[in-house]
Amino acid sequence: MPIRRRHSRVLTVLLGIATIARYAAAAAPATEPSPSPVQLPDAVRATVTQHLPDGKITGFEHHVEDRRHLFFVDVKRANGDDVTLLASGRGQYLGLVEEDEDEDDVFIEQATAPAAVKAAVAKYFGKPEVDCLFMEVDGERFIYCAEQTTGKKTRWASFTLQGGLTEEEEEVAVADLPAAVKDAVAKAHPTGKIESASLVKPREPEKPHYSMDVIERGKTWTLTATPEGRIDSNEAADEDIAGSTTKPG
Repeated sequence: MPIRRRHSRVLTVLLGIATIARYAAAAAPATEPSPSPVQLPDAVRATVTQHLPDGKITGFEHHVEDRRHLFFVDVKRANGDDVTLLASGRGQYLGLVEEDEDEDDVFIEQATAPAAVKAAVAKYFGKPEVDCLFMEVDGERFIYCAEQTTGKKTRWASFTLQGGLTEEEEEVAVADLPAAVKDAVAKAHPTGKIESASLVKPREPEKPHYSMDVIERGKTWTLTATPEGRIDSNEAADEDIAGSTTKPG
């Protein structure tokens, strides 16, 4: 492709694992509107001072996701640049936010990611730079997902704040899907067409599974299935959630 929207990320959102939306109010019900910089917690302020000693705090936004407090702190640097530093409520440094048109993800400037995350990405992909790096909240953990496209194949790897690998995902050609998986999708969506697929390999004890986007009658569905063809989820994709319901597998 390349693509921005990971199959497993869509699945985790549908299963209730919150994704931070930097600029979408609907995804941040606990946001405080334009608070004064003096209201910033001391731990967060100390993190800003440590990582941007030449900066002046001009404002911030406070989000709460899965009980984790997130602070998007706007800072003007001595050279005139305006940047946004992301920190947890405990003052954990999470990186500088990269401006992006995609409002459903929080993209992090790779060079500014936490050291453990940068090291893990470089080790996994064999080089420090990837196509993009975004962050989401999984339960109470901060998860960084790196995306890399080589040739016509895209793969993803997710890491904890400490650099531990939590999940691998690789794009799979529809023709290469197991027959049992394709048969199961055809049964669930008789007139549908599989648009894209990937193989997701989470850490144990979870098992590998396939994730697919299926288009049927103008609607997009995200399905997950075991290699043996058992469909575990069959949900309308993000853009089709409004006004639609879960379809039985």
